Amino acid sequence: MMWWLLACSVQESEKIENIPSEEPLPDITEEVLDQGTLDPSQDTQGRVVKRMRVDQVRDSMEQITGTVWGNNNSKWDLYAQSLGVPDYQQRMTEDRSPSVMFQKFLNDAATESCAEWMEADTDMFVADATSLETSDVLSNIEHLRWLIQGHAKGGEAAILQDYTALHQSVWVRTDSTDEAWHTVCVALFTHPDFWMY
Repeated sequence: MMWWLLACSVQESEKIENIPSEEPLPDITEEVLDQGTLDPSQDTQGRVVKRMRVDQVRDSMEQITGTVWGNNNSKWDLYAQSLGVPDYQQRMTEDRSPSVMFQKFLNDAATESCAEWMEADTDMFVADATSLETSDVLSNIEHLRWLIQGHAKGGEAAILQDYTALHQSVWVRTDSTDEAWHTVCVALFTHPDFWMY
């Protein structure tokens, strides 16, 4: 019996010695932040990323836009069960996968919230057709990206050019600056940089 106890204690001490030492986390540069990720399982640093909870998405969108999706009766609450929010009777944990259902409701919420935000805060969006210089549009998109996705201003992220091109494309096709800004606003909210962390 004594030999068995000695063998166990040796094995336990070997386990303790074989625990890898903690290495410091790598620095996260602005370049890494600007890259974002479309892969919901890992970012560029190998860190597992997660989707925000439904209440976090709801609160963030409401705070940014100053509007409630569904006005007095929040549609976030109405569709909570479909979005995987636990009811503590049939489901105990929240489904935080970036499912098609979640993305569909996020798109609906962004579409309505952006429209109401644009009506309530006309100064936020450059609506004057005469001031649609590319630099003005880029500057405004950079500001919106900072508000919605939290990315610092002043970066040279390629995605800023993509948002500017999206704005110009919609404006040329529809001849409506409102439609162009609405499309950019929805794109910013539905991008993983808003709802993943």
